[in-house]
Amino acid sequence: MNRRQFLVSSAAAATMAPLGADAVLPPKNLVFVVAKGGWDTTWALDPKPDSPYVDGPTADPSVGERVHTENGIRFASNPERRPYVDGLFRRWGHRITVVNGIWMGSIVHHGCLNRILTGSRETDRPDLTVIHGFLHGSDLPLGNLDLSGISRPGPLGHGTGRVGFRHQLRMLLDHSDGFQGLDPDRIRPTRADRQDVQDYLARRMNAYAARRSGSPHDDRAASTFATSLRRAGALRDEGGPLTQSLTLGTAPDLHQNITLTLAALTRGICRSVVYEDQQVGWDSHPTNAVQGGLWNNLCQRLVQLLDGLDRHGILEETLVVVTSEMTRTPKLNGDGGKDHWPWTSAMVIGGGLPGGRVLGATDDRTLGLPLNLDDGQLDATGALCGYDNFAAGILSTLGIDPQPWLPGVEVLGALRA
Repeated sequence: MNRRQFLVSSAAAATMAPLGADAVLPPKNLVFVVAKGGWDTTWALDPKPDSPYVDGPTADPSVGERVHTENGIRFASNPERRPYVDGLFRRWGHRITVVNGIWMGSIVHHGCLNRILTGSRETDRPDLTVIHGFLHGSDLPLGNLDLSGISRPGPLGHGTGRVGFRHQLRMLLDHSDGFQGLDPDRIRPTRADRQDVQDYLARRMNAYAARRSGSPHDDRAASTFATSLRRAGALRDEGGPLTQSLTLGTAPDLHQNITLTLAALTRGICRSVVYEDQQVGWDSHPTNAVQGGLWNNLCQRLVQLLDGLDRHGILEETLVVVTSEMTRTPKLNGDGGKDHWPWTSAMVIGGGLPGGRVLGATDDRTLGLPLNLDDGQLDATGALCGYDNFAAGILSTLGIDPQPWLPGVEVLGALRA
């Protein structure tokens, strides 16, 4: 995106709706959670208990399985085995919109993950959290914070930070722990050391600008280099609360990611956060029964996240998107597991949006059905909701004109309806 496109997008965001007495401002923050590996939506968001074409949890009261509705959300329920699924919709269903039948157009993990994050098949596009952080978080140390290494920064990497697979960001910001058994004093830079590094980087930036100035590409590179240096300094100065939540040498889990998310948003470190639920069991080829426990754990942590956002008073200004890059086949395979299926569902929570809604649907073979993208109602003359329509709908909800980022893509306007 060039400067002109940025200004056009920003202007569109500022004027997309008149601010009347009942107007809802676009959310300030975005949290994007991915159940990476491919969840089976029939275990929660898209129950199919009576379909002969679907092997899923059946509505058998003897084992506690049922289809239940809480706050307008119909879901597969088992209060004994998956109590936190019921708990999520009981406590927060009035703030949740479920979108079923999102067409992914692929069954490859990497490709589908790229599509659900960016809304595009192209691999060099920035994802939704990066775009939001770039446009709405330029005054913060980071625009976007990636807790799991899955973000797609594209050309906007100067606004994205990653904590690292073992929380290595702590070493960059705080040397008090030492590293690999070294005495912290041996690796802790002095004030003079830090100044020498800053002087070197400044000389390098100035030399680059002097040598390569003149073309839009090189001018942009010099500008983003300077922005990176400024934001790195701001992160060192203001990132203390963040580093205190990092444990060097450990891989982040869902609980830690939620703690980091709340610290980053409430302390003004960033504008958007992306992370994955790193339970490898979501890719349940060998046995699909694990999906029940995975859904229960995910929903437990979502309650923790939403409670935290609400406790800090920022749920209504934070849009939470929870999805997976695909779902599972309707029928079990020979190993009792399920393979890849090119559809998915999503939960869109908070952000001032109406909740207690289910948009879209799948048939009794878990194939997505056409709908009216403007109101979310099933419509035989409508269109399938693709990953690109969903992504454009999220951008629009955030007050961002999708067209410069996803040209020609029709928006799932029902999210805001």
